[in-house]
Amino acid sequence: MEFEQVIRKRRMIRDFDPHKQIPEKMIRKLLRNAHREPSAGHTQVQEFIIVKDQTIKRKLRGVAVDQGHVEEAPI
Repeated sequence: MEFEQVIRKRRMIRDFDPHKQIPEKMIRKLLRNAHREPSAGHTQVQEFIIVKDQTIKRKLRGVAVDQGHVEEAPI
């Protein structure tokens, strides 16, 4: 797939099914690919934190300008 096609097909999803679980295998695959993202001279350290605890998500919503999708996301 060409880069331009990737950009055109990109979309944001904020309608989450609260009962749907994301398989652990898919999470690992997403993280593995995210770590491959280039940075200039590898100077930008990347950290990914998976949050599943609802209490922590609620607190994150509070510091994310009260954006509901932060709390509603499955991970």
